Amino acid sequence: MARPLERGFSLNKALEVENLKENSYIAQRMIIEAIKEDGDVLDVPIAKEMRISVQCARQLYLDYLECQKREKMEEQLNNKRKLLVEEIDFLQAKRKCLEEDVKNTHQSSDALADEGEKKRDISLFFSNEMP
Repeated sequence: MARPLERGFSLNKALEVENLKENSYIAQRMIIEAIKEDGDVLDVPIAKEMRISVQCARQLYLDYLECQKREKMEEQLNNKRKLLVEEIDFLQAKRKCLEEDVKNTHQSSDALADEGEKKRDISLFFSNEMP
């Protein structure tokens, strides 16, 4: 007699959820098998140990979520700090360039002023590039 097609595969597809790990698939499969053995979901006996285990598992899951949330917030803070440090470095470099430009402008204007005084030529005072 030919074996009927195994129907468990459709159940596995129904259980698929993004990011479920292999252990979760195995655990869900074990639960489904236990329910089948007892006949119905309402016939499964719920022991005190099972309730405690579920509470502990839930607490571990909530702790895991909280840890993930903290890590994400820390990563965002680190990214913000990194952006601020980069911006500060950029502004300091820009300030240094501007200070150098001011210094060079003062030197060239002083040189032109000295040259104008020596030549007694007032036009050299106005040759500076003024806006």
